[in-house]
Amino acid sequence: MIRIAVFGATGQTGRLICRLLLEDQNFEVLACARTAEKLSQLQVSLGDTGARLTTRAVDLHRTADVDKILDEADLIVGATSQWRDGMALAARAVGSSTHYCGIYLSNPEKWDQLRELHSICLDRGVMVVDDCGTHPGLPAAMIRWIALRTPLHSAWVGGKFDLEWNRLGLAAETVTDFVSEIESTDPSIFVEGHWKRGYHHTRQFEFQGRQGHETCTPMLMEEMRELAQTGTVASTGFFIAGFGPFIDYAIIPLSMLLSKINRQASRNLLWWGLQRY
Repeated sequence: MIRIAVFGATGQTGRLICRLLLEDQNFEVLACARTAEKLSQLQVSLGDTGARLTTRAVDLHRTADVDKILDEADLIVGATSQWRDGMALAARAVGSSTHYCGIYLSNPEKWDQLRELHSICLDRGVMVVDDCGTHPGLPAAMIRWIALRTPLHSAWVGGKFDLEWNRLGLAAETVTDFVSEIESTDPSIFVEGHWKRGYHHTRQFEFQGRQGHETCTPMLMEEMRELAQTGTVASTGFFIAGFGPFIDYAIIPLSMLLSKINRQASRNLLWWGLQRY
């Protein structure tokens, strides 16, 4: 039986990860979060899982508590609300020879620190994988899957946020991470073996359930950079559709300016705009 500890288990994605893992009889899940009350609610919502689900209230800043969980787990999953948690969890996991998987947003600072663990991972035979969500995570996986079956010269992937933001109970830290991701966006694509950068490199995509094509802007993610380096395709890139004219051309620019002065106010402005418009 493989024992998997999920940090951030009571969050939007953490709950789903726990549910999916418990569908496999080969997995035991240790659900970890800050609040015991929310963990009890999670346990009730997941139904009768027998002895394969246990919960643990954990403060990530208390390293002794984290280390105790690492001693019990074969793999830990980072699904907390802040991408910086992933760097700390990965480092602790490698130190205890435990595998790590994170679903955090792509961020240059995160990857710089994770790459410092590379040689230790090889020495200890430990796996560290991050950017394992849908955005990022899925685009390069889809391209690799297709390339295994048929040769590809170019592969362009488009995405669109189609969410009812006012129905999402996102943590404040998650919204802050979202603002940080927008700030650090690199509008680069890989064309015939060379990188080209600029928001003018837009592409049109037709999304299911939508009439007509929508313009998407380039957004480089680490998985796409590594895909290009493997030589799998000569041209590739990820593109994202905006949130609508008012958000794209008013709220986001204002939020970016405000973030230089007051990050909390910047976060609040963007979150207000997403829910309202």
